Amino acid sequence: MPSPRQVLHNDSTPPYPSHRSLTSRKSLPRLQLSAIYHEIVDVWSKQQWLEFEDEHTDSYLTLRAKTDEILSIQIAIDEHQLTTGETRLISPPECLLIRSKSKSNTIFIPNSHLSLGNLINSDDVQTFPRFKLLAMISYLNDINNHIMFYKDFHTSSWNIYHEESISAPSRSELLPEDEQERLNSFIHLRNIDPYTFSSPLSALLNHPMTYIYMSDQSKGKT
Repeated sequence: MPSPRQVLHNDSTPPYPSHRSLTSRKSLPRLQLSAIYHEIVDVWSKQQWLEFEDEHTDSYLTLRAKTDEILSIQIAIDEHQLTTGETRLISPPECLLIRSKSKSNTIFIPNSHLSLGNLINSDDVQTFPRFKLLAMISYLNDINNHIMFYKDFHTSSWNIYHEESISAPSRSELLPEDEQERLNSFIHLRNIDPYTFSSPLSALLNHPMTYIYMSDQSKGKT
């Protein structure tokens, strides 16, 4: 698995999903998705990506909303609904890991792009990179393992990786076309009710959730 900067090196993805037929898209190999999953879980989750003004560091931004509503991650960040409170970042991280608490009644919508301007103590927020959604990892309560939704930026398609469990080996697949559309509608804040999601999309309602965003340094991709 390459570094976060290398992941985006050849990215020429349009800001919204292409209208290319899914028949022309290919699912990423299971071994590749397995390597990505374990890189995120075993390596990225242990790096101190975030440096705050009070001199503490952290790997994650943790969402702390206590309502029973649906809330976008961007709004949670803008309103400082985070465990860091009002503490600001010194600089933008290269990789942004966000997680929800295990006992949360809030459904967080993972925006396709995020801005951290409200968390950084600087007047020149226009120079800060935005962050684009790379992956989401959810805990599956029924079979005691994890599922990862992973965005292939070269095809604008979502792949699913199921972590190996005691009862089943790891596996991967391309998200079906209708579920691709529903997931993209959810992410782009279109009118869709997440409570109607069936498996595997229903995993996005579970907690804890981990959202992985990458710094988008390329201009014109907002």
